[in-house]
Amino acid sequence: MKSIYDASAIFAAMLRALAPPPAIKPSQWAEQNLVLPRESNARPGKLRLANLQKQIVDAAAEPTTRELVLMTSAQIGKTTGLHSIIGHAICGEGGPLLLVRPDEGDIGSYVKETLDPLIAASPALRGAVTHSNANLKTFAGGSLALASSYKAPQLSGKAIRFGIIDELDRCAVVTSNGEGRPEDLVRRRLHTYRRSLLLLASTPTFAATSRIAANYERGDKRLFFVRCEHCHDEAPITQDRLLFEPGKPEGARLLCQACGALADEAERLRMVGKGELRSTAKGEPGVVSIHANELCSEFSSLAKVAAQVDSAKSLEQKKSVQNLCFGLPFEASSEVENDPSALMAMAEPIQAPYDKSIDFLTCGVDVQSNRIEAQFVAHQASGLERSILDHVVLHGDTSGAQVWDDLDGLLGRVFKSQDGRALESQVTFVDGGFMTETVARFVMRQRAKGRRCHITFGRAGFDRANVKEGAKIRGLLRGLIVGVDNIKMNVAKALQSGTIKTPNHLDADFFEQLSAERLAVKYVRGFPRQQWEKSPDVRNEAFDCLVLAVAAASLVNGRAAPADKAKTQSLSIAERAARLQSLHTRKAA
Repeated sequence: MKSIYDASAIFAAMLRALAPPPAIKPSQWAEQNLVLPRESNARPGKLRLANLQKQIVDAAAEPTTRELVLMTSAQIGKTTGLHSIIGHAICGEGGPLLLVRPDEGDIGSYVKETLDPLIAASPALRGAVTHSNANLKTFAGGSLALASSYKAPQLSGKAIRFGIIDELDRCAVVTSNGEGRPEDLVRRRLHTYRRSLLLLASTPTFAATSRIAANYERGDKRLFFVRCEHCHDEAPITQDRLLFEPGKPEGARLLCQACGALADEAERLRMVGKGELRSTAKGEPGVVSIHANELCSEFSSLAKVAAQVDSAKSLEQKKSVQNLCFGLPFEASSEVENDPSALMAMAEPIQAPYDKSIDFLTCGVDVQSNRIEAQFVAHQASGLERSILDHVVLHGDTSGAQVWDDLDGLLGRVFKSQDGRALESQVTFVDGGFMTETVARFVMRQRAKGRRCHITFGRAGFDRANVKEGAKIRGLLRGLIVGVDNIKMNVAKALQSGTIKTPNHLDADFFEQLSAERLAVKYVRGFPRQQWEKSPDVRNEAFDCLVLAVAAASLVNGRAAPADKAKTQSLSIAERAARLQSLHTRKAA
């Protein structure tokens, strides 16, 4: 009997030895095997995933998941979650992986600063990867290739099992050869494998054009639900639950909309530690979409989020908060549309002697074939407000000398202030898009007189810097590139709110021109893009001059562009109505 028992025990031990290792969740594997390097992490050492991170990572391994869409804010540990999924795939299921980043430069910095240090710090990955270079990591049973969203050859080709596109809203709308959207090209490569996964991740941008937002709508729309410690109601953490007194973000609380209880930071952390991602829609089969904001994060706090909301004054800053704090697309169009009648109603007497609070003046100049237009803008010492002092149209053939001599005299104009100062334009920006060489020579003449004058070229793109040095123009002087899209957005909002004051001595045509452009969605090769659109029957030189004058302020004494500091106080509806009625009364008289 004893020998039989021994044989059975030995046989059982053999079976246990041959049995596959127990299946564990990807999040468990990641915590057991990944080590965060010190050089690229605030919390280096063995990985410990937060509750929300675990649920995001494990969603990728659900049997029915074919696409995982992550529309998130910053500060929730999205990158660590992606690395957990990638690491589990490399050391587990294997197969060819493709990781798409926005461009080649982004790939280089990501590999050097993030991916390679992670592989080096994690024994499981270090042992699995057999060959490594800037764009390819090979391992037993597969490889991880890195690709630019602009390079179609890198996105199409052999079949893959896992496709990951990070920062989708920063990626190319279409590849450089016009073959199609990067995400569509990657989808085609996934069809060969019965079990494949496409992962799309990004913070969103504009509501009208955000591709991560559009893909989120396709899925089951999972939100992070938490339970109130007072009434036990379960609800998602949304931005409207953040409450704080303006100017006092340190006192921020999380509102329970069921019972009215206000949770402090300690309560929020306990709630977040037990929270759960739940579907709120049916969605397309196989598409799991997750939205999470910074209020769901164990790496941030109520006070930090409230401080960012409280300090966001300009439209550009508000967009950043909406995208990066709350992980939501920004709806800009309704914020920046102006009505010429409303602007006229808000106009004020602005005349000499000018307000003593003025700190400095700038001037924006637009050149046409038969005229030059110049606008003088005053910037307040507080940096919160500015005023249009005058807009002057100089008529004449700009291929001749006279109108340029007139502009030369105009730029020496002196504006007397209430405290006796004689104010002149500190910096002048002249648009060089028309008659470039003539403008360049005029700018050189102004510099010879000691005036700070620059030739500028406006460029579209919401990711551009406000002012950046450009190339030399015909060997004469170096121009400046003005990223007009964000400046236009801030200027249009400031006109609407009254933080850019307009003078009542200018005619109706001037106010028509200030309102001539609006944000619109344009479809380029079938893909949406948010861009500025001019009304076809209205000139826009007054608006362009104002944009240049605001941009020029960034060069005065090293200041940030005042458009970035626009305060949020605006006229009430009643005040607007009263001014509009006053305007109509004056017209009738």
